Amino acid sequence: MIFLKKKITEKFRGALADKNFGEIFKGSIITFSARIIAMVLALLANVIVAKYYGAKIIGVLALVTSFLTISGLFVTVGLNTSLLRLIPEQLEKNNLLGASAIFWLSVKIVSIAGFLVSLIAWFNVPFIANKLFKNNELEHWLYLSVLLIIIMNISAINGAAIRALKEIQLFAALQLFKSLFSITFLVVTTFWFYNLYNPFYTYFISLIIGAFASVFIVLRLFNRRPPLGQLKSALECNSLDIIKTSWPMFLTSAMYLVVSQTDIVMLGAMTKPEDVGVYAIVMKLGLAVNFILTSINMVLGPKFAELYYRDDISGLASVAKKSSKLIVYCTAPFLLVLILLGKPILGFFGDEFISGYTALYFIALGQFVNAICGSVGYFMNMTGNQKVFCRIVFSGALLNIVLNVLLIPLYGITGAAIASLLSVCLWNIVTLIFIKNKFGFYMGYLPFTKRL
Repeated sequence: MIFLKKKITEKFRGALADKNFGEIFKGSIITFSARIIAMVLALLANVIVAKYYGAKIIGVLALVTSFLTISGLFVTVGLNTSLLRLIPEQLEKNNLLGASAIFWLSVKIVSIAGFLVSLIAWFNVPFIANKLFKNNELEHWLYLSVLLIIIMNISAINGAAIRALKEIQLFAALQLFKSLFSITFLVVTTFWFYNLYNPFYTYFISLIIGAFASVFIVLRLFNRRPPLGQLKSALECNSLDIIKTSWPMFLTSAMYLVVSQTDIVMLGAMTKPEDVGVYAIVMKLGLAVNFILTSINMVLGPKFAELYYRDDISGLASVAKKSSKLIVYCTAPFLLVLILLGKPILGFFGDEFISGYTALYFIALGQFVNAICGSVGYFMNMTGNQKVFCRIVFSGALLNIVLNVLLIPLYGITGAAIASLLSVCLWNIVTLIFIKNKFGFYMGYLPFTKRL
């Protein structure tokens, strides 16, 4: 036991001795801690909603969330990912003003796109609610959602800029603040001002408060907005150049969205709102397995871009492989807990949610495959391989749609979970093979083997 402890300590110190990985590890600890707290608060919020409002409300809220997520995709057009690459490029040249110029140009693009998308969405709400989902109650909430499209996506761009500037503590604090506000508002309204639709009000108000907080942080980081003349002189590219860089990332995000949201949308169109509600909880629990990967990605994206554009391929490989190992070892315990205690955990939300255990098993397994393969998506986007990655994810998204069409009528939410598992496996493994062939190293990590 003492020997094992000594061995682990030596490996830990050796990993931290690597300057690049040490930066990733320390940043990940911050985001990990914040996300642990945020995850616990989110699960508590879901328990409250499940017990006091029911699966139907969760199902409708899940459709509203999907609507906003899909709308946001066409507003940010990949800028929330490309900024993680473009801003570090400017910082490598010691050009903070250039980074600021790119950010404000991105805000302009998102504002214009947000207005257009909101306009289109507004006139299509009746069709989406009444024809697609056959749910008259949904129409009112979709109209309110449209009013928040621009605000929500400005917040997403602000968050990307904060991460790109490596202000990880600020980003973690922002996420934690939003979670604390959300759970506090939900508890107060549930126990003192009960209304069946409190979860919707909580969600909308939290989006607004979070957006204003992100604006405050970004203005301080960029020392308010510099004069327009200075921004134009510092800008090394125009709107078209930024969109060209972002476009493949936008397409990739679209395919990601298909993989992550198709099952919710298709369940909404093909089954009852209660089934969507059960699956929404299953998805949130299953994705909790992978929050380690998400925490590390908060720091990893800008570091990949920095090392690649510094032409430090050996450093890039070292950071990629070590981060994958860290992800796997931290993810495995959560996977075991979900598999062994999945039924009692689901039962905590209510008896009607226990039926989702089999689906939870497949979702968790898919996310563990995601963890084993590492941060392949960020690696591809930050190293100029976004077009190839887009095509790979497109294949996974196409498989996901086909499998959902075939499996949901036969197996319901379990069929949707199997479709998600197989599509996630496809694009992760194919990307892993591409990285090996192009860069000469296996990025993923499978325990107890020398290589994946």
